[in-house]
Amino acid sequence: MEKKRKIIIIVGAVLALVAAGVVAGICLGRGNQNVRLGFYDLDSETEDLFVQLIKDSYKDVEKAPAITFEHLDTVGQSVDMILMPMGKLQDKLISSIETGKKNNPSLPVSVMSDTSTSIRQKAVFMENNVVSVPLLMDNVELDVYNDALALTDTTQLQTWADIEAFALASKNNFPYPIVFAGADAETTLSIFTALTESYSGREAYQEAVNSISRFFDEKDYMPDSSEIRELLEETVQSPESPLYAAASTLARWMNSGLIHPDIFNMTKRDVEIYMENHYSSIIITTLSDHRSMSNQALKGFTSLPRALGNGGNSVGFFPSVRPASQRYLTCPMISAVLLTKNRSSEKLVKTMLSEAFQAKLAFDTGLAPVNSQCQSPDIQSDDVRFFVAATNAPITPLNQAAFADKKEMEAFTQELKAFVKMMRK
Repeated sequence: MEKKRKIIIIVGAVLALVAAGVVAGICLGRGNQNVRLGFYDLDSETEDLFVQLIKDSYKDVEKAPAITFEHLDTVGQSVDMILMPMGKLQDKLISSIETGKKNNPSLPVSVMSDTSTSIRQKAVFMENNVVSVPLLMDNVELDVYNDALALTDTTQLQTWADIEAFALASKNNFPYPIVFAGADAETTLSIFTALTESYSGREAYQEAVNSISRFFDEKDYMPDSSEIRELLEETVQSPESPLYAAASTLARWMNSGLIHPDIFNMTKRDVEIYMENHYSSIIITTLSDHRSMSNQALKGFTSLPRALGNGGNSVGFFPSVRPASQRYLTCPMISAVLLTKNRSSEKLVKTMLSEAFQAKLAFDTGLAPVNSQCQSPDIQSDDVRFFVAATNAPITPLNQAAFADKKEMEAFTQELKAFVKMMRK
């Protein structure tokens, strides 16, 4: 009887060990699930950089999950997580996830603990869990030619009235004081977004996003020019229209000779030529385009608010009649969107938000990190992060917020440019 009891105890202990091993194996497996990471609508340099940084982050990790990288032609391809621009297409992708399923993606809010409140407000939630987090920020900025400040005795650049007065005063020395790459649809709509927020506020911006998005969603075909012009009559034509202030400002600049009458055909290379030859005193561009310009072009230019060496205005790169508490800066962002419940994906997001990863990401792209603690590559990048933290959740430019189809975005922008030219007459 005693021998039988010993056998039962030994068998029970073995079974307990086996069960513990099975549980441990399951947990280990869950902790090291493979990750299918997709990239959608990112330029090849940024995509390659993410791949390399992720590989470097995991090269010394014991029992690291296998991560496969896929360049996606559509967001419908099957992956665990997608890195993509934040905007309408991201929102449509997230809305397609069926709620209530056991394999729904989930990420605790604590993963964003090292980001500012403004950045955390850009996260997308589903069933109280985070499913999309920002990783990297761009920005719309103004660059000012330092010699023009001296030539015009300008001592203040804090409001749009200051900017226009400076531009008019510099016109004697600079043929067309304000220049931007109007031929590029994304640049044009980013500038429209920033001007709309500056002059009319976030409510006007959101009204424009909703109207444009609804117009194209209701069509199962590409609308023709006359239909798009009807949309513009609603969103641009009258002073009560959400985009009126931005459009009328550009029309006024044309009439005053502050911008070239052919501004909407100027390329990014044209802007560089204007900078290199000192044809303009104010450049409107993005931080990412700033990074691609030659040293010769950038020589002598300082981005607001650093012009005049006094820190400039206190509410960011674009002036406004509103204080910082009512500002929403225009920032294109790259986000990570979780599509499946995968613990290794969750750990990967934490890695990409870590101080070391964010610092390297910012230094290699020249853009602004979302991590509040990490080093930033230079003052422009650090200023973006600071001003976003000092204001509210940044807004996504119209080209990403209102459109899921680039052909529709291009068609709309073409008609918008024509509408502005019509307004100047």
